Amino acid sequence: MLTTQQRSKNQKLLFTGNLGVLLLISVWGGGDASLFQFYSTDILHLNEKEIGFAIGLLSLAVPIQLIGIGFVKRWGAKLISMASFALPFFLLPMILFVPVVQAQNERLGFVFLCAAIFLMNGIYIASKGVSWQPLIHESTKPHERGRFFAKMRLLLNSVSLVFFGTLSTTVGERISFENYVFVIIFLMGYCVFGFVSISRITSLGPSTFSSPEISNFYTDAKKTFANKNFNVLIIIRFLGILSSLPLFLTYLALGIHLDADRISQLIVIGIIGRIVGFSVWGGLIDRLGFKRVLYGILLMFVCVWPLWLLVQPQAHSQGAQEIIFIALAAIAFLSSFLSSGFQLCLSVGAHNTIADAVTIVALTLYNMIDTFSKGIVIALLGFYLNLTLNTQFISVISFKIDSYQFMCFIGAVFCLIAALLCRYRLDVKRI
Repeated sequence: MLTTQQRSKNQKLLFTGNLGVLLLISVWGGGDASLFQFYSTDILHLNEKEIGFAIGLLSLAVPIQLIGIGFVKRWGAKLISMASFALPFFLLPMILFVPVVQAQNERLGFVFLCAAIFLMNGIYIASKGVSWQPLIHESTKPHERGRFFAKMRLLLNSVSLVFFGTLSTTVGERISFENYVFVIIFLMGYCVFGFVSISRITSLGPSTFSSPEISNFYTDAKKTFANKNFNVLIIIRFLGILSSLPLFLTYLALGIHLDADRISQLIVIGIIGRIVGFSVWGGLIDRLGFKRVLYGILLMFVCVWPLWLLVQPQAHSQGAQEIIFIALAAIAFLSSFLSSGFQLCLSVGAHNTIADAVTIVALTLYNMIDTFSKGIVIALLGFYLNLTLNTQFISVISFKIDSYQFMCFIGAVFCLIAALLCRYRLDVKRI
């Protein structure tokens, strides 16, 4: 077990090493996929179906995490985390060759794009996707994880805020290829910084949790899924996927037809919402317990949906456009504010409801199921939007909602169901 001083040092290094990870994974469609969606719409000019398919394709890399479990158990979480920064440093430039291939053959360019992001995502989830959570688990105590996750994500989103705030003032209607080259160079520099930070962490080593025999994996997996609370958290996470507004940037560009600077402004507003959320939810979770906070957040998600009625894409007057932007800003802020708490509750819940002996397997399975289900949903959503966006509308009283707004309504209904599951099926104490 680490000493208090070692845990404190590790937490600071985990903070600094993780600063730009949201931007890094968004390049290949991870996280909110913001940079990938910018690249796909402004530079590659892909449609909704292609963007959704490319992001959804990442879910097929999820089984690779099983290989990562063996790596972490054999060589330790610290060494594998260092590799998760070293390998993307060499792979990131691949994304810049996509327009060159696309210019020769459009279909081949799309295949090359999918192969590049699949490779980067596969390597990332097999390394950091498995190794990061054990490092956090051994460097924190249960009663401090709410604030720890909140502080970490507060720093992550602060970096994203500065990044997209700068982007919104430097780009015009579209992001150019030259802009994206600078983004890739910046992220390569971050990979070096992250590698150095993680190399200074004090870790208990590869034998902390269990031995690498494959039989132990099946035993740990069986113990994990025998945990009722773990299963309920998985279901709640799945029901909450639509509440995180997947393909939101694609919708803004192709459905609302906003310029890149306007979209960047909405991204900044969303990041501010997450920063405020992480400032609030971490302390509440540690004081009230993740179950109570999660229940309240899910109910508040339901109350956000009526704001979509103010977003009328078919309205073209200047006043109507301003109302649409204000409504989108409110939606971006509130959804991000609530999503930050939702993520914190699930992270704390996953850590606090599993036994130390099955930590690596349990947290890896949680991430695998989360990534796979999110990828499948985004892929299906991309096909759905490609067929229906800007062509099909549903009348609600005197308002018309498009297919993306209807998807958000379904997400609100799912959140209500998830709230009931949280209230009546989660059997936890005040943790």
